[in-house]
Amino acid sequence: MSRVPRSLPATPDPRPRSRVARSPAWPLLLAGFSGALSGGACDSGEPTRTPTPSEAPAQVEGARASHAAGVEAASLGRMEEALAAYRKALELDPEFARAHFALGCALIPSASLAVGATTEDPDPARRAVKIGMNRSVLEEGIAHLRRATELEPENAEFLYWLGRALHVDDRDAQAIAALERALALDPEHGQAEKRLGLIYLDQGETQGAERHLTAALALLPEDAGVPFQLGNLLLEADPAGARVHFERAIAIDPTLPWAHHNLSLALARLGDEAGSAHEKEAYENWKRFDAELAALVERANKRAEDPAAQIEAGEHLYAAGRMEGALKLFRRALLLAPEDPLAHLYCGIVLRKLGDPGSARAHLERSAALDPSAVQPQIELARASADLGDEARVAEILARLRSLVKPEDPDGEFLFAQWLLERGLFAEAGRHFEAVLAVAPENAEAREGLSRSRGGERP
Repeated sequence: MSRVPRSLPATPDPRPRSRVARSPAWPLLLAGFSGALSGGACDSGEPTRTPTPSEAPAQVEGARASHAAGVEAASLGRMEEALAAYRKALELDPEFARAHFALGCALIPSASLAVGATTEDPDPARRAVKIGMNRSVLEEGIAHLRRATELEPENAEFLYWLGRALHVDDRDAQAIAALERALALDPEHGQAEKRLGLIYLDQGETQGAERHLTAALALLPEDAGVPFQLGNLLLEADPAGARVHFERAIAIDPTLPWAHHNLSLALARLGDEAGSAHEKEAYENWKRFDAELAALVERANKRAEDPAAQIEAGEHLYAAGRMEGALKLFRRALLLAPEDPLAHLYCGIVLRKLGDPGSARAHLERSAALDPSAVQPQIELARASADLGDEARVAEILARLRSLVKPEDPDGEFLFAQWLLERGLFAEAGRHFEAVLAVAPENAEAREGLSRSRGGERP
């Protein structure tokens, strides 16, 4: 198995390389609540409340088991099952804060309703959809989030999600109060700073918006949405400053169309018509790509029991640089197929990129054990081991790869050559690049690698 997470799917991209986040339409405020359910805040540890002596231990354990079942169901996209499990947990333990939190986070996105189209465009892909809210579901979700904060008043994460839900419901004053409490408990809570900035931006309070978004920019350096919103804030009064922020957003995530669109507007105001046209074209291309990606994710959600659908959508999210979303889908595939070496491989690759080499190595060890003839799990395992400073394990893997890599597997040979180049083993890397070129002389990456190996230059 020499399969790798695929490169960016073929999509026209007229961007200059030196040169990004979604339109700030309010329904997108709902995005993220499902992420809090799977691999996020709601399953990170046990509640702080100590059961009272009168509570039956079996009930408490049953509540924990129901909560865990809900988290797993949510990670697989089975939201009705998750809701039922969280409700069962609360029947068994009405003061289980994390079950209140999980149920609230599950209810908020389920409160949204499509109530019609805003245009008559015959093409559904171009037909905007009006979103309404089921008031009773929304209010129930907020009530559970509020109860979680009452049971664990020092939990900044609970307060953040309560504030976010209140913002969805246009209760801005209450949202601000919850988010400010979250920041008082955790002054480095970047998402709380960002959400406050968005609320003030909605209200037209430009000074408050700029203050909180600037704080978020320092705390969330990899979040393209923050510089995008700062660019929006400056677009009318300072297009040159807006341009800087839009370009920073695009550098973080080039795949999101609205930063290209608004950069086009900023460049037009600065008199750069050619640059503006270029970015407008990029916007159209990435908008099409975004629609294709959304369709893949929707397909994976509809086929929640199909690990192959999860992996396919995860590969595309990975290729687009959306690591958290990709990891969620790869983990879902792994729950469906626990012995799938490819799912373990992908989890390992993404976790390492997200800065968790220890967890990455566990997945990569399993992938290598499940598919011992595959080259890539060995190489990724060596990278994770090197990150952890385990050079003895790296040496073991190198010896195994030297016997494993064969000329009849040019993909494996190329991966091995790349890794050898990273390690500074230039002569050996050069021999493997030459072997790849003997089979595929048109391989530009192998030719570049050979040139680097001869010059003693690491990638």
